[in-house]
Formats: sequence, structure tokens, C-alpha cells
Amino acid sequence: MPYLLATTVRGIEQIAAYRISEVLENPNIFIKPSGFSGIILVEVKGDVDRAYEIIKREVPEVESLVKVLAEVEADPQKIANKAAELSGQSISSSETFAVRTIRRGKHSFTSIDVNTLVGARVQEVTSADVDLNYPDKIVRIDIIGERAFISILEGSEEWKKLRPGK
Repeated sequence: MPYLLATTVRGIEQIAAYRISEVLENPNIFIKPSGFSGIILVEVKGDVDRAYEIIKREVPEVESLVKVLAEVEADPQKIANKAAELSGQSISSSETFAVRTIRRGKHSFTSIDVNTLVGARVQEVTSADVDLNYPDKIVRIDIIGERAFISILEGSEEWKKLRPGK
């Protein structure tokens, strides 16, 4: 089933989860997966795009929300293979991309290790250029304990403190 990964201010996960359960039909909600505060996983039954829009519009406690395209074991090779497969469908050779990894928990690898490996595999599959500052697409990897959640976002969806012209 598809997931939405939401982040909140630490300590209000219960409130946000309650609000999500009010606006969606029977979602499975996992508050603080693997004990990491500020995170809510929402397993969506039905249309994930519709659920995404509803939560964005009606749950102000949610700071960020991403659609998870795949879940794999938190192993850099498995993450890279799945991310490359998904990127082949979502990133064209004329676009630029960046990989952003958020790692929670203890692992034998770093976020930079994952970024490097995934970036190389995505570039191999798509022939797209890397642009770490203002990419057209972002391959986002959220590693929570022993699970990795892969999303591909529009570059404009990434919040930045300062954008060009500011």
C-alpha cells in the first residue's frame, strides 16, 4: 500500500495523527516509527494523490509531506537499485537532479555514501546532470531504522532558506 511520510514539530505527532485520521477514511497511521519523534507514516487506502492534497490543505500541524514511491531494506545497494528503477520513469535526460538522504538510526554507512551511490546509479539510468543547488527533480531517501522510503519530488517542492533573487 502507498505511504505518505509526514513530519511535524516534535511532541505534536499525536495531534497531527488525530487530525489526519479525521480527514482521511480509515488510514493506518504509524506515529514515531522506530521511536523517532517528529515523523508520521500514513498508509493510504485508495487514492494517494487525493490523500496528499487533503492533508496538505487541512492539517496545519504537518510541516512537510511526501509521497513514498517505494520501501526497501536500509541497504545502500538496494536503495540505489530501486531509486534508479524509479528515476528511469520520472527523470528525463534533459532534467537535472539531486539526491537528498535523511538518515535516522545507527547504520554502517553515512547519508553521503547513499547520496553518492544513488546519484551514480540514477545518472547511469537517466543520463541526467546533477545540480545540487537548484535541481529539477529530487530523489529523496528517508531512512528510518532498518527501512528506507524513496520519493521523487519536483525541485520546486524543496524548501530553501534563500532562493535566487532573494
